[in-house]
Amino acid sequence: MGIPVEVYEVLEDALGKEPARKLVHGIEAAVEAAVTVKVTTLRDELLNRLVTKEEFYARIDALRAELRTEIQAQIHGLRTEIQAQIHGLRTEMQTQIHGLRTEMQTQIHELQERITALEERFRRLDLKMNFVLILLVLLLTVMNPTFTDLVKSMLGL
Repeated sequence: MGIPVEVYEVLEDALGKEPARKLVHGIEAAVEAAVTVKVTTLRDELLNRLVTKEEFYARIDALRAELRTEIQAQIHGLRTEIQAQIHGLRTEMQTQIHGLRTEMQTQIHELQERITALEERFRRLDLKMNFVLILLVLLLTVMNPTFTDLVKSMLGL
C-alpha cells in the first residue's frame, strides 16, 4: 500500500527528491506498523473470543453428562410411575380374582347342595319304585287263579 503518486510529487516539489522519499518511506512504515498493531490487536481479541478445541470438547462432555443425568432422572421417574401402575393393576386383578373365586365357590356349593337334593329324591323314587314293584308282584300273584287255588288248598277252604 503506497502513497498516491500525486501526493509524492507534491512532497518532492516542496521538500526535494531525497527528503520526500524518506518522508514517504517513514509514513509508509508508520502506517504499516499501525496497521500491523491494529491487525494483531484485532486477531488477539478474536482469538480470545474463540473457543479452543479442548474447551469445546470439555463443554460437549459437560452437556452430555448433564443430558445423561436428566435422561436418567426421567427414566427413573417413568420407571417409578410404571411400577406404581403395575402394582395398582396387580392389586386390582387380585381383587377381581378373589371375587371370582368366591363367586365360583358359592356356585359350586349351591350345585353340590342341588346334587345332594337330587340324590335324595332319586333315593326316595327308588324306594317308591321298589314298593310299587313289590306291590305289583303281590297283586299279580294274588290275582292269579293258580295262586288262589293254592292258597285255598293250604287253608283248607
